[in-house]
Amino acid sequence: MRERLILFVCTGNVCRSPMAACLFSHLADLPGGCHPESAGVAAVEGLPASAPAVNVMTSRGLDLRSHRSQPVTARLVDRAYMILTMTRAHKRAIVDRFPIGADKTYLLRDFDTVSPGAEIGDPIGGGFEIYTRVSDEIDAALPGLLAFLCEQLDDDH
Repeated sequence: MRERLILFVCTGNVCRSPMAACLFSHLADLPGGCHPESAGVAAVEGLPASAPAVNVMTSRGLDLRSHRSQPVTARLVDRAYMILTMTRAHKRAIVDRFPIGADKTYLLRDFDTVSPGAEIGDPIGGGFEIYTRVSDEIDAALPGLLAFLCEQLDDDH
């Protein structure tokens, strides 16, 4: 089965994109071959996820403690089946730096049926409640993303 990297991107890769990758990886009906990674457009290599992100994922029964940040690279963009950003600025950064990723880069909330096209704000410096709200916003986009992926993968066969 062919690997399909689903790359979630934010700024520093310590809050939003690691939570998105973690939530996505635990979807019950994840299409075969799909696996998430996360990266940041301004990430420093090797930082752990922020404590509130870890705590919110723990409250959901998920473990983010082993996460280490990484910057977006040409190799990641090239390998990615799909790239999902938290903001339009992240999407622009990917497209500007890595034109090869233009056709496979989307705003995550483009798949949110309640708030399509909305951005997911940066919770850095906020507390548990803010991180919970952000994780809920991420979660709300995942069913639409999953449906899109399943449709795309059916079309690939």
